Amino acid sequence: MLEVLGVLLIFSTVSMMIFPNMISALSSYRLEASAKRLAKDISTAKMHAIMFKESVWIDFYLTSEGVFYEIKSGTLLESGDEIVSPVLKGLKSFPKEIKITNLPHGNRLSFNRKGYPSQGVTINLTNSRGKRLYVIVAARSGRVRVSNYGSIT
Repeated sequence: MLEVLGVLLIFSTVSMMIFPNMISALSSYRLEASAKRLAKDISTAKMHAIMFKESVWIDFYLTSEGVFYEIKSGTLLESGDEIVSPVLKGLKSFPKEIKITNLPHGNRLSFNRKGYPSQGVTINLTNSRGKRLYVIVAARSGRVRVSNYGSIT
């Protein structure tokens, strides 16, 4: 009986040391996966614009349930109206613990027929532990990357 209590004491002590690290690792994984998925989707939108020679844009929606985005293609008219083709990718969301800040102006990032972005932007993603990653779209080239440091260059 005493041996069983000793084993349980050792097991619970080891579990208490490991559990916080597992939560931190899971939070970091979700942040990294979210940043990489967003960067991949932005790159896909850019490549679609080049390949099919049409405007592509990503609309970001801020709701009480979080931030969502969807990728659309078609024609953006100067009047601000849109002639929209079917959505390229369905509505996507981020895990609830991921906070998104510094979205593109007007909550829209668009690429013209040559794949050049409407603006350069650094989108900040922060997890519940305060760790940040940045999805950066370069203003001139449209290069998309994920970084630990927030910079548009």
